[in-house]
Amino acid sequence: MLEIIIALIHFAVLIIGIYKIIKFFKNRSLPSIKRRKKIKNERIEKERIEKERIEKERIEKERIEKERIEKERTKRERIEREQLEKERTKREHEHNEQTFLSTSKLLDRIKNKKEFDKDRKFVYSLFHLTHIDNLEDILSNGILSHDLAMPKNPKRISNDKIVTRRSRKSISSGHTLSYYANFYFNARNPMLYEKIKALNDSENIIVFEIDYPLSDFENVIYVSDGNCANNDTRIESILKSEDTDANPTQSIWGFINYILTVSGWKNNADSLEVVKEKKRRIMAECLIPKKVDVSFIHTIHVQNNDIEEKINRVIIDNFPNFKNIQVKKTPEMFFSSWNL
Repeated sequence: MLEIIIALIHFAVLIIGIYKIIKFFKNRSLPSIKRRKKIKNERIEKERIEKERIEKERIEKERIEKERIEKERTKRERIEREQLEKERTKREHEHNEQTFLSTSKLLDRIKNKKEFDKDRKFVYSLFHLTHIDNLEDILSNGILSHDLAMPKNPKRISNDKIVTRRSRKSISSGHTLSYYANFYFNARNPMLYEKIKALNDSENIIVFEIDYPLSDFENVIYVSDGNCANNDTRIESILKSEDTDANPTQSIWGFINYILTVSGWKNNADSLEVVKEKKRRIMAECLIPKKVDVSFIHTIHVQNNDIEEKINRVIIDNFPNFKNIQVKKTPEMFFSSWNL
């Protein structure tokens, strides 16, 4: 019995020893695993941080490069704009220096009417169509080109598509049609006819008639054998269009002189193409750079007594110096008789 007890004690001691050994090695191995895991996690984190750093550097380099390219592009565009503006200013300056007389000098010449008429090579009345809402601005600033008038937000009667086409069409001077104040040689033309038909307040369309010294500005005034917006129309400076000896009937002035003798453009015997061509020709234009001073306006044509009285009142009340401008009721100009 004693032996059995002793054996059990020895067995218990052995079990305890084994347990302690297992516990010892277990406690020794756990920290090692944790350390390895920690080291691994630290390595992964460092790699992640390094990747982020590299990616940030790449993105930053790309941003800097894009900024550099954008700055260079902006600089090039600025230099090009400045160069174009310098060239435009220089061209315009030379243009004005070489060809324009001062307004005071022109007015001095006009005072002596006989001398003025004797010197002129071209004597034509010119007509500008507009809305009565633009009356006071024109009497204050003159008849302006489209480019100069648009910032003033005038009451427009022109077709938007035609205006856009004219603002993009350049002539031999290097300027677009919108650089010029445009006038018709024949006011009773298809444009006026269409506006009279289409506008609800068509009675408020008025026509300015001017007497302008065309020959004083031969290099810069342009004339056409039809509507300038039409691609078939010839547009030439007065200087170049003056030589008509070769074939006077085919010169621009030949066409202009012809349209002054007609009051319509439609004949029942005419084909659509013939009518279209007549309409183009009867809208022959005179293009005067930038503006025409109000001093050259001698008549304002209107449709009825009410508009005549209204304009006379504006002149008397606000522009007493312009009492010499005649306000004339001219119903036939505005198609009171509808002969086309």
